[in-house]
Amino acid sequence: MCGALFLTEWRLLGGQHPIVGYGIFVLGAIVSVVNYYISYLRYPVHRMLGNSKDSYKHVSGVPLFGGLVLIGAWLLPQNFWLSLATALLMLLDTGSISWFVVMAWSDPSFWGKKNA
Repeated sequence: MCGALFLTEWRLLGGQHPIVGYGIFVLGAIVSVVNYYISYLRYPVHRMLGNSKDSYKHVSGVPLFGGLVLIGAWLLPQNFWLSLATALLMLLDTGSISWFVVMAWSDPSFWGKKNA
């Protein structure tokens, strides 16, 4: 949903605060990439380094923070590539609202169905 707003090139305050916007964008991008790494890449890297399954300890990312901070990119001037990068980062951020909707939609208990 938020990614669609970025692609429409709508900006807060007409993009008059680019330094603040870039700083907020970078912070959100870092959190989004870390969330993706923790969710999908950390375990395979752990195993490729020769560590056992038992030695792996699951850690959680930072839910919602990356996606919400990426909204700060609305302070930037219009730029198609930055908008596209923001939309992709929001899709990659496994702690964002879009992933919550995907996971809730695919969870049978959310719909009142019992697991067999």
